Amino acid sequence: MTFPVYIHLFGLTLHPHIVLEGSAYVLGLTLHHLLRRRARPLYPVAPDVQLWLLCGLAIGALIGARIAAWFDMPHVAPDVPLAWLLGGKSIVGAIIGGWIGLELIKRI
Repeated sequence: MTFPVYIHLFGLTLHPHIVLEGSAYVLGLTLHHLLRRRARPLYPVAPDVQLWLLCGLAIGALIGARIAAWFDMPHVAPDVPLAWLLGGKSIVGAIIGGWIGLELIKRI
């Protein structure tokens, strides 16, 4: 099955999922930055600690998404490592993995 609509941007033909997912990340980070600047934090956290928390969250979400997708479809395991990394992902796995990654970094 081919997707009927593609986005042509800067001479590239992109699948809408990539463009919309990237836009969601940029919008989410921008909104987070604006809200963080307006609100006074209850528990101030140093910027370097914030960076470690963000890294733990992102890595945990990536690993959790892949593990959950693998449990859902264990028979689909491409031989190409890049295809395995970019293949199916699970939102629920990403949320749980991000939560676990964040808690591990907080413990450390």
